[in-house]
Order: sequence, then C-alpha cells, then structure tokens
Amino acid sequence: HSWRLIQGDNLTITTNADDQDLNIRVEILHTPRFGMIQRRKTNGAWQSVEHFTRREMHEGHVRYRHVTAAGQDEKPKADSFR
Repeated sequence: HSWRLIQGDNLTITTNADDQDLNIRVEILHTPRFGMIQRRKTNGAWQSVEHFTRREMHEGHVRYRHVTAAGQDEKPKADSFR
C-alpha cells in the first residue's frame, strides 16, 4: 500500500467568501475507487474519514492511501474523489 499527502498542489479549494483564509470543511461525497482518504489523529494514527478541513490539509494531516485488493493487478495512474 502506498500513500501521498493531499496538499494545495494536488487539491485546490476555492470559495467566494471575502476571507480566503477561512477553514473550509471538505465533505467527501464519492470515495476514491482505488483507495481511501485518511486524517492523522492526535495520537499519530491514520483514520479513514468522510471529511477534513483545509487547515488539516495544509498542516499535512490528510492523505490518500492506495489500497490494492488481493489478486488485483490494476495499478491506476490516477484516482479521484468528490
């Protein structure tokens, strides 16, 4: 299993609010096909989540973890979530 932090260079969050530094909550409506979104808890463990904040993302606490099912040879070049 491999993983990569989700950061501003691979996920852009925009708002029409005057204050662009708002701590926006991101809700995951459709999970990734080949992995999961995880957030680092205060004890350092990673936990699958259905939402995270822009602040958590910028602080390096949100990652995408690729999961390959047993016997699955498919190695995607990309995955997505909404």
